[in-house]
Amino acid sequence: MNDCPFLRILAAGVAAVGVAAGAHAANSVTIVNGSLTQGTVKASLTGGAYAVETNDLSDFPLDTGAFGGSAFPINFVNPNYNGNAFGGNADTMVAFGNGGGVTLKFDQAIADVDGQKEFGIFTAQAITGGVGSFFNGNMEAAILVSANGADWVTLDGTAVTDPTAYTATSHKLNAPTMAYDFGNAALANSYGFGTSQANLDALTAADFETPMVNDDLFNGSGTDAQRLALLSDSSTATYDGIFGDSAGGNWFDIANTGLSEVNYLRLNGVNVPSGGGIRLDAVFATPQATIPEPASLVLLGLAGLGLTAPRRRR
Repeated sequence: MNDCPFLRILAAGVAAVGVAAGAHAANSVTIVNGSLTQGTVKASLTGGAYAVETNDLSDFPLDTGAFGGSAFPINFVNPNYNGNAFGGNADTMVAFGNGGGVTLKFDQAIADVDGQKEFGIFTAQAITGGVGSFFNGNMEAAILVSANGADWVTLDGTAVTDPTAYTATSHKLNAPTMAYDFGNAALANSYGFGTSQANLDALTAADFETPMVNDDLFNGSGTDAQRLALLSDSSTATYDGIFGDSAGGNWFDIANTGLSEVNYLRLNGVNVPSGGGIRLDAVFATPQATIPEPASLVLLGLAGLGLTAPRRRR
């Protein structure tokens, strides 16, 4: 082998980041220790598994386990939940309501991308079959962001001095998670009542790092009747016009915050029914908005030489 200094440096860089080069780790969040307060939530969400700050908010929830030979995918009518009785997912969410909230730290800083929503908040919302209403009640929260965890602003750039108590502006979080790219809503609905694991394995997982196309049906002017109609709509065009390849979620833009980067996210419950609660399932940022860490900069350099391995979803 030629004793070339550049090749030695390059080889060292490959060795240092070899594991990262072969896999794609999504930019998610962890809960800041001591920041979770539940406030008012329904009895089944009070304390226990829904109040544990170490719960995993970086999980791609695909199903709620299997029972009697059937698997139950996450979709319109079947949301994720903690303590899966069917032996599936571990505890992957927390819950809070009015008077409660939580502070989250991104695994990597994010920055504004022109014309894009940079991060998505996934809740365990579902649509009630036969009715079209929100199965888990209204989920709504004040959303604040910070670069340093001390100085906070709203998404429109308004400075907030007391981030844990702020509720003056809020955003709905009612778009459900669609774990698989079913291609049409009718199939998604039918699978909500269970199917074989083989059927699920044959489906393409939806993209948890891409904003949904249009969330108005869930967070805007959509009605129960319109949501109910979606459950039986077999039109691929209808489904794609709402979700596209996205797994759903509630997506937000940091363009007007005035921050060069965002490292922290604060959510406070607003207008949450006393018999409900915000079931916070996951938070993901888009790859385009994620600021590379130092090791990732090496990978970017290698990418220019065509030496990186292709990314894959975990």
